[in-house]
Amino acid sequence: MAKLLNSGTGPGQNHHNCPGHNYQPVNRGTLAVRVARLEESELYVVDRVHRCENAFGKVAQQLKDLETRFIDQIKELTEMLSRRFADRDQNNAEHEDLARQIKNLYDLLMQFINAEKPVEGQDDAMLSKKPLQ
Repeated sequence: MAKLLNSGTGPGQNHHNCPGHNYQPVNRGTLAVRVARLEESELYVVDRVHRCENAFGKVAQQLKDLETRFIDQIKELTEMLSRRFADRDQNNAEHEDLARQIKNLYDLLMQFINAEKPVEGQDDAMLSKKPLQ
């Protein structure tokens, strides 16, 4: 990996004033060496860009797979919920059948009540009033 050079200094100037170089100018090499370093740096940057693109591609594919799974699960839940409710026609038929059964039960109860009614002139024991004393 090539080290990036500080381009803010002029030729023969120290790239930073520290005692490590004894305040002497840093030798950056010939123009060919500097070009080679720049090319290495460019290759390094291009390699890093390609790695990032590959990583983004993998993340995008994983996100797409996750979206597909999520949509499939939503479809399954929708189908499951739709099976829990009866069809409208079936529901109406069952309601009509229930209403008919309730009417039949009511008719039977009324027949039973009418059969047990006392003859006119007789008091029903349940409905008679107790004389006050």
